Amino acid sequence: ITPGLTKLTWSNKGMSDFFVSECRNHANKVMQTVKEYKASGKSIARKCKAISELLLVKIDGKTIYNDLQFGQVQRAHRMKMKEKIFEHYQDIIKYLTEMSEAFKRDGADVYQKWIDYVESVDGHLQEAIRINIKSSLIELSQAIHGNGKVPPPALFKVDVLLENRYNKMSDGIYTPAQIIFEPNLDTMNEDVSQLTYSLAEAFDGLRRLTAISRLVKVRTDSKPSFVDVIDCDDDISKQRRSIMEGMMANKDQCMIYLDNHDKDYSFGGFGCFFFNHRSYGNIM
Repeated sequence: ITPGLTKLTWSNKGMSDFFVSECRNHANKVMQTVKEYKASGKSIARKCKAISELLLVKIDGKTIYNDLQFGQVQRAHRMKMKEKIFEHYQDIIKYLTEMSEAFKRDGADVYQKWIDYVESVDGHLQEAIRINIKSSLIELSQAIHGNGKVPPPALFKVDVLLENRYNKMSDGIYTPAQIIFEPNLDTMNEDVSQLTYSLAEAFDGLRRLTAISRLVKVRTDSKPSFVDVIDCDDDISKQRRSIMEGMMANKDQCMIYLDNHDKDYSFGGFGCFFFNHRSYGNIM
């Protein structure tokens, strides 16, 4: 527009008409670029939101799992969500790549603004991942603790195995047999603990956006991976502790049951544990 501000006047009728027409064409191209930029920015925001909402645990409040079933169902669900997360991640990279085309011929100042924008999107993606894992852990925590108003529905089936009601000893004295929990409660606690950490596996392979060469030519710094950042997050560590505290509280109540099983053999379970009573051997 410089010629119109310095050389051309309204008295230059033919030239001014041509100049205005050219300015409008260029302005239209700029406006189109701005619209595409804003549309891509909104699409990236939607992708980040979608990533944050793809919970990595599958708990419907109705199904009661044995130890092996629970792990298999959660692993299969996590792999399914990982595929969807990676699709959203690839879409974010595609939008950024398309946006970068408008700035690749500009100078250093514009390029620095572009780096700042990529870092901003990288931060939004990190927050989406953090929200995802935290929300997934909260979902698991509520399945173990309940919602604070009512106890949680049964989640794990525990077989209560009763050996021979009385074992005859060689001297003719009868002693009560032991009750055994299957699977072992310590093993179940360990499996749940591993689950709280394995959720982050859904984000393996997601590189920092600032480390992708087609988006940023020269890396200005080296950031820890998304997974490393999440592992150090205080809120997520708090949720993991809460889950394990709930599992231990349920286990403690189950152990108390061992001391009282002769008084109430029909007890249905405690917290997230459902007791399936069965016997083996001869009941006397």
